Order: sequence, then structure tokens, then C-alpha cells
Amino acid sequence: MAARLLLTAWLVFLVGRTATTEGFSESDVGTGWQQTDGRLKFVSVGPSGVWGVNSGDQIFYRTGTYMNEASRGTGWVLIEGGLKQISSGNNIVWGVNSRDDIYIRFGISPSSPQGTGWRKIPGGLKQVCVSATSNQVWGVNSADQIYRRTGITASNPAGKSWQKIYGGLKFVSVGRAGIWGVNRVDHIYYRTGTSGNEASPGTGWTYVSGELKQISSGNGQVWGVSRNDQIYVRRGLSAGTPQGSTWQQLDGGLKEVYISSSSNQVWGVNAADSIYRRIEQITDQADTTYTDPNIASGRPALQSSVASGGSPGRAVDGNRSPEWRHKSCTATTNENDPWWYVDLGYAVTVDHVAIVNRRYFRSGRITPLDVHIGDSTDVATNPRCGGHHRFPPELTELVIGCSGMRGRYVGIRLQGKKRVLALCEVEVYAAPNIALGKPTVQVDVAHYGVANRATDGCRDPNYGQHCCTQTPALTDPWLQVDLGTQVSVQWVVIINRADCCRGRLNPFTIHIGNDARVDRNPRCGGHHTIPAGKNKDAINCNRLRGRYVGIQLPGRGRVLTVCEVEVYAGTVTRKRTSKVLGTSEVRGTSEVRGTSEVRGTEGQGCGEHKEGDSWVSKVKGHNCVCDENEESCYPVTCGENGELDPIEDQDKMWTCQEQDEDDEEPEMSAADRGLEDHEVDNDLPRLAEEARGLMELLLEKQEENALRRREFGEHGVDWDGERELSEEYEEDMTKTKE
Repeated sequence: MAARLLLTAWLVFLVGRTATTEGFSESDVGTGWQQTDGRLKFVSVGPSGVWGVNSGDQIFYRTGTYMNEASRGTGWVLIEGGLKQISSGNNIVWGVNSRDDIYIRFGISPSSPQGTGWRKIPGGLKQVCVSATSNQVWGVNSADQIYRRTGITASNPAGKSWQKIYGGLKFVSVGRAGIWGVNRVDHIYYRTGTSGNEASPGTGWTYVSGELKQISSGNGQVWGVSRNDQIYVRRGLSAGTPQGSTWQQLDGGLKEVYISSSSNQVWGVNAADSIYRRIEQITDQADTTYTDPNIASGRPALQSSVASGGSPGRAVDGNRSPEWRHKSCTATTNENDPWWYVDLGYAVTVDHVAIVNRRYFRSGRITPLDVHIGDSTDVATNPRCGGHHRFPPELTELVIGCSGMRGRYVGIRLQGKKRVLALCEVEVYAAPNIALGKPTVQVDVAHYGVANRATDGCRDPNYGQHCCTQTPALTDPWLQVDLGTQVSVQWVVIINRADCCRGRLNPFTIHIGNDARVDRNPRCGGHHTIPAGKNKDAINCNRLRGRYVGIQLPGRGRVLTVCEVEVYAGTVTRKRTSKVLGTSEVRGTSEVRGTSEVRGTEGQGCGEHKEGDSWVSKVKGHNCVCDENEESCYPVTCGENGELDPIEDQDKMWTCQEQDEDDEEPEMSAADRGLEDHEVDNDLPRLAEEARGLMELLLEKQEENALRRREFGEHGVDWDGERELSEEYEEDMTKTKE
């Protein structure tokens, strides 16, 4: 027996050692535990602060922790009532008592962080969990049956009813990492379809290896404790593997642990009811590696309602497609004053907000819109950025300057009755785009794609909207922005065409320096490519200094087209918790200067070819070049929209036939086009898109109606949305036919 215990201990040690050597830093899970005064049997942390209950079911709130989760707090305040388990959300707290009655704490605000009273919720649960980011609620009853709360909105955080979920768990947790739970034999399960989508009921349970008696879902992390009070964190969570890949054992021993999905702050209690908080924990794990100056990317989001699967997280998923069929746009129901907001994690000074709207189908329903920035989750109460904003006709993207407004929450609201809010992407930038409006030149112009379009502030990726540049097919074409003075460049953001010819831009190089000739300036990394399916990329240039920022395409027969070039300078700071030295605290911020290496590839060799050589690829219509000791092959696409086939030049290289600009049909304004705007041939693509959108809407609504009928049927309530849907569909179809 002693030998077996020794072997088990050795294996646990090895597992911990292995997990910590897989490239994970200790900083994102903290460096140790700090004991806090008091005794609790259960503790919870969220935007509402740190709340807990003791062995006598007395309730306590930790002063100084409301909307300040990284704080240790200053003391415990006794709250009236009695609960056996508690969960801290965003301006709300949920809990259950010894009789499994369910309660919520209301009246929580900056002026009254401990709230004003308790309200009983129908039902019975032995354990309940509310997400710190979305206020979504899950729980389990005494029979280990699983329930989720439906109808939760900002105006009704208590929700409307309980939906039973198939399965059996003794403990369940909801956070940005999805829904996680453990059953009565300590088996671990993840709810498929809920990672980054907390409002979803999910589609099934995925078994995860390991054994835990209690679990907690955060943002990119899942924490738990074993039957021996060992502490573990789940590693390898990503969009591709939301269930993660391995468990890492941490120091210490706790009987219960709780991580906030809004800040990844961790508190817990041990077998003696002593209270501990994790120190040196980065305030937001999602911010540990910046991949974009867009600080809203991947952040928690919430909206007033969800229709047709258009969950709020879609607006910050990095997919900028304006097409509903790509499943990356949000949608609310038809309601009064619909809203959406993103939680940046802490107050930020916002320079501008970029919004991507749906294309064609119902694109006009977003106008007018309001942008609000502040520290309240009630969007309408936050200060408004400007007045009512309107999308110009046919444009899919709008950039709104916010003059340095400051706040944790950036919200969008549509004022008025029976409105639907749909967003395909929302981007928030704390730093100004210093390339905006700056002089820009390029090697040559084709199809009226003049250079200053790259810095005019118009991000629409469709060439027909006159926002994109274009050169003829040339050898090593280039474009360059003059910033006017030497700047330390942190980020260069490129907006590529989306309507066609996306591959034209890849590969490209970025040059930053003080020479007016592009290729004489140092490179930012090696060759860059915009990922397939995306029309935007952000390149970290690690504060490379220079007055000129240039883009060049290496090789022959290259056409350079960009729809916007943005340049961001400086650094981004992210807050960390206090480092504890004995009983004293040292407060401060940690400055992040980007990654240690500039992204890009270079120096991989060109085989039999030498530096500067060009040759024809084995793939028809493709050329290759050896640039900076790297072989790069690319397609040669000709014409304004890639409609012309390439030809062979005298060296048997693929190139484009020269086209006389004087022979091209000049661009006409909308007024000049007159009735041409209504010609059938010109409208066919738009009509086809609208028809497809209508069919998609019909299918989506039918699915939504089926779900609602099932949900209402469980509670003995009849619901019929078919007549309303049919009338709405017929009205839209009539407009399209006209």
C-alpha cells in the first residue's frame, strides 16, 4: 500500500511537471496564494465583487471589490438572509438556501455595492452559477438534473423560466470558456457549442478526461479541485479545441475554487474554511497576448435578446463578413430600443469604433444608431458618442470617432419601437490611426484606384464603393504613407478587398523607415499573408521607427490593391494584481510592448534559385520570386475584378495585358447614373443576395419558432409566431419583387 501511494504521488508530480512545460507561463495563472481574513465554506468573485457564505449559512460581501475584482478588499460586511451557496454576476448575485430555494440580490450599484434586498425565484436548486460576463445562469437540483435560465436580459436579469437540459451533474459552471460540470462520480463534462457563446443551451455533453469534485469556468481557463483538494487548471482551450487538451496541477489545496469569467481573478476556500485569493494573476487572461489593436476582439458581449442564433459574441469574433450565411452576425428580436455591448474588462479611453453592417438584405434597419461608452451595463445610461449615426447607402462599414471618451463598456443602441439590431463586427480602438488623411503615393494607378483611398478612412472592402487603391500589373509594385514625422510603429492594419481577388495581395512586405524609397527601409518581419477567408490583418511591428510606412508586393505581374492602411503607435498597458511581499502590497501596471518577435516568415531558402530570381510556377497563371532568401509563389489576376486572363511576356512569365486608361468607361456619380441604377443587369447581384437573405430569414425564423414552441410547451403555454412571421416575410418579398 505504501508503495502504491508513493507511486501515485510520483505520477501526480510528473503530471504537474509535464503540464507546466508545454509552453504555458505561470503568470496567467498567478504565482501563489494569499490568505484573507475570515472563514467561509463557499466564495465567489465577479463584477459585483467577492461574495461568500460561512458554515452557518451567513452571507458576506467583501468591501472594496465591487467592479474591482483584482482588489484584495478591506473587510467583510454581513448581509441579511441565509444561503448555503452563492454566485457573483454583473450587478446581480444568485444563491440557494438550505431548502434549495433560489434567490437573487437586487439593487447592486456603485452607490450600494452590497445591494438592497433579496428576491425569491420560482424553482428549486441545490447549486447555481451566474456568468460574470453575460449574467447567464445554470444550476442543478437535488436529483442532479440540470437547468438553465431563459429570458435573461439587462432589463430582466432574473430571466423568465427554467429550461431542463439533458444529463446529470452535481455541480455546473458557466463562463466565457463555456458550460462545464462534474457528476456524482467526479467525471468532467463540457457542453458543446457554449465556448464564447454562454447564451446558447449547447448541443450535447463532451466527456473530458480527469476527475474533479467541483469546477469553475473562466475566460480561456477552467479551474477545479479534486476529491483530495488538489487544484487544477485546464490548458489548451481554443476555438478548435474548446474542451482543452490537458490539466495542470497548481500549488496549494482547496475544497472549492471560483474563477471570474470577466477578469479571471480566482478565490477559494480550504478544508478549514480559510479564504485564499490567487496573486499575480493577470486581470484578463484574454489580454495576455495582443494580436490586434482592436481591443474588443474576443471580449465578452451581451445584447438585449437573441434571434435566429445571432448571439452577441459574433460581433467580436474577428470575422468581418457582412453576409449572414457566414454565421458571424448578431441579431436581436423585433423589439423596442434593442441594444448590444462589449465588456472591455476595465475602463479604456476609446478613440474610435468601427461597425460592420449586413450587406444588402435589411442593411438599412441599423440606421439611425447610437454609440454609448461608460461604466454601466445599462447601455442607455452611458454617455453617447456623438449624435445619431447613419450608414451611408451601400456601405457595409462605418468608423465613428469618439474623441477620447472613457469607459469599460462600449454599447450600440437603436432608439425606437419594433427595431432589430444586427451587427457583423464591432471593433474598438484605444489608439488613434495616425495614417488617417496622411499623404499617400503609389507606383502607378489603374482603374481609378488612386493612392489616397488607402488613408481616407473608408474601410469598405468592395471596389465599387471607391474605397480601394489599385496599381497595374507590375514588378514589385508599392504604396507608401508619409506620416510627416518619425514615429514608433506598433501596428500596421491592412484592409484587403473582399468582393474578389483576395489572393492578389499575398505575399506582401511592410517597410518602415525614413527613406522616401520603400525598399530601402527596414522590413517589419518577413513575408505576410492575410489568412484565407479574412479581409483584414494586423501586423505587430514592435515599435519599428520611421516616417514612412510602405507596402510592397515582391515579384512580376503583381497588382497591389488595398482598401485601407492604418498605423498605430505606442504601447498598450494591461493591469495586473498587486504583488504581495509579506503582508504589504506593491501596486502598479505592467507595460506590454508587443511580442518578442515580429510575425512573418523569412530565410527559408529558394532551392536552385538565387536572390532576386523570378520564374514560372508549375501552376498555370502563377509566378514565383526569390525574395530575402524565401520562395514565394502567387497568382497573376488581371482586370479591375480579376475578369481578364494573364498572358505570357517575352520571358515566358505570366503578366497582364496593358489597358489604356482612356479606353475605360469613366466612373459616374449616382446622379449621373440616373436610371442606370435601376437596370435589371446591374441589380441582379443585389436582388439575388436579397432573395437568398429572405430564404435564410425564413429558415431561421422557422427554427426559432420550433424552439419557442418547445420551450413554451414545457410550461403549458401556447405560442404561435407563424402568422406574424408570414406577414413579415410576405411584406419583405413584395418589396424585393418591386
